Amino acid sequence: MRISILAIFLISLSLNVFAQSKEIQTLQNCDSLSWGAYGGPRTSIINPVGKTAFMAGGQGAIVLNSQFALGGFGQGMTGSSEFDGVPNGYDNPLELSMGYGGIFLEYMPFRHKILHPSFSLPIGLGGASVQEVNSDSKISKTTLVAFTPRVGLDFNISKSAVVSLFAGYQFIKTNDDFMIADHDLSGWELGISVKLGKF
Repeated sequence: MRISILAIFLISLSLNVFAQSKEIQTLQNCDSLSWGAYGGPRTSIINPVGKTAFMAGGQGAIVLNSQFALGGFGQGMTGSSEFDGVPNGYDNPLELSMGYGGIFLEYMPFRHKILHPSFSLPIGLGGASVQEVNSDSKISKTTLVAFTPRVGLDFNISKSAVVSLFAGYQFIKTNDDFMIADHDLSGWELGISVKLGKF
C-alpha cells in the first residue's frame, strides 16, 4: 500500500516538474503568432433598381498570421442611380442614394502565392433615400442592414501591396415602409480594392 502511494506521489511530482518546465504560451511570447495591418481604397459596381451604379470607399484591418483579418469599412454610391418614377406614381424620374459602413472578417489562404484566393464577410449599417431628379426633397428614406459575402482573387504586387478583384452578393434589408423593395436593392457586386500595409 505504501509502495503504491509512494509511486503515485513520485509520478505526480514528476508530472508537476515537467509541467513547470514548459513555458505558458501567451499572446506576448507565442512565436507562432504574427500581427500586421492594412488599409486602402476600394470601388465596386452594383445594380440596384436594375440600374448600374458605382460605390467607392475604404477599408482597414488587423491581420493575424498573414491569413485572418478583422477590420472596418465604409462605402457609398458615387452620385445617384436614376430610375422610372411612373410605377411609383411619379411623373418625373427618381434617383436613389445609398451608403453604409461596418465590420468584416476575411480569410486569405495561400498568402505566400503571387495569386491567391480571399473570402470576406462584411456586414454594415447605413441608409438609403429616394428623391425626384433635380430636387432636394426626399420622397422616401430608410435605414438599412447590408450583408455581402465575397470571394476574391488577390495579386501580390509586393510584400506590402496587394490588388484584389472580388465578387459578391449584396443582401439589403430596409424598413418595411421604404418605397423600394429589398430584392430590388439587393444584387451582385463586382469590384477592386488595394491593400497597403504589413501582412
